[in-house]
Amino acid sequence: MWRVRIIIALCLLFGSPVFAIVLDWSAVTWTPGSLSQSYDVDSDGFNDIMVSFSGSTSSLASGSPAIAASALEANLDFSNTSSTITVTITFLNTPVTGVSFSLYDIDADRKGNSSNFAYQDLLSGISATGEKGSVTPVVTVGSSVSYNNGVAQGEDTVAPGSSAGDVNITFTNEISSIQFTYGSSGNIAGNNPDAQEFGISKVSFRKVPEVGVAPIAAGLCAAFALLKAPLRRLFRR
Repeated sequence: MWRVRIIIALCLLFGSPVFAIVLDWSAVTWTPGSLSQSYDVDSDGFNDIMVSFSGSTSSLASGSPAIAASALEANLDFSNTSSTITVTITFLNTPVTGVSFSLYDIDADRKGNSSNFAYQDLLSGISATGEKGSVTPVVTVGSSVSYNNGVAQGEDTVAPGSSAGDVNITFTNEISSIQFTYGSSGNIAGNNPDAQEFGISKVSFRKVPEVGVAPIAAGLCAAFALLKAPLRRLFRR
């Protein structure tokens, strides 16, 4: 009987599915104004994910980025339409798969009836790095966002909390890091956009099991299957 219990326990340990883990902004802290922080989100004693900001960081408002309304929010005032912020999400220690997250409040605002915008959010370069190079995401957008050739652009103002300004990003392949660039379109009056902001939702992902775990699981469960009939006869005695 003890042999059966050991085999079952090992099958459960090594053969169980890899569940998603989540960087939930409502469950962690971010030092306001910090440009990079790392988190251990599955409580195994090792940091799993790092989020970093680079580029025109002098355009960030004082105390930004910061956590607000269960998202990591960045408030910016670019001096011209050439200025951009690049966000890098790095998965530490092991590759991941099934990554999904959203970017909030991707919108735009016209100056009255002018043909130019006061600001127009622009997302570009949304990609990830995988074992064989760049990985393209699956992207869906809200009703106030256009998406063409890898570029998402706000087209109208969005009410706080509305999904109309969402850009939803999913990577199904195995990856190790993600990057995207946030800035302003060139359709800006005076080439000086008004203040802009965006938010990063919680990030969900699954760690890729270490090499050797899957074969071990398969072998153990196969052994259990082979022993199943003889063990049944043993228990009937």
